[in-house]
Amino acid sequence: MWLNEYFGRVERDGKKFEEMGAYRESKDKIFGFVHLPKRNQDTFGRDLEEAVSQKLTLEEAIKDGPFSIMSKQRLKMMQRDWFEQLDRLDLI
Repeated sequence: MWLNEYFGRVERDGKKFEEMGAYRESKDKIFGFVHLPKRNQDTFGRDLEEAVSQKLTLEEAIKDGPFSIMSKQRLKMMQRDWFEQLDRLDLI
C-alpha cells in the first residue's frame, strides 16, 4: 500500500489510514506500507516532476539526466528511501 502525502496527510476525521474501516476490512490482503512523505515542493517536488515529465526512471534521471548535482542528490534520496521501504516488506 502506497501512503502518498502529496496532497496532505493520509487521514480522515482525525483517523490515520490504519484506523479506517477500509484498511481494517482489507488488512489481511495488504503486505505492508510504503510511506511517501510530503517533501519540499520547490525542490524535491520539482525534481521529481521534471524526471516524470521527461519519462525518466529515477535511475536514468540520476545517472544521465539533465539535472544539477543537487537535483540528482534529492532524487537519489527519494529513491533510496522508497527502495529501503520496499526491501523491508520482504516481498520476494
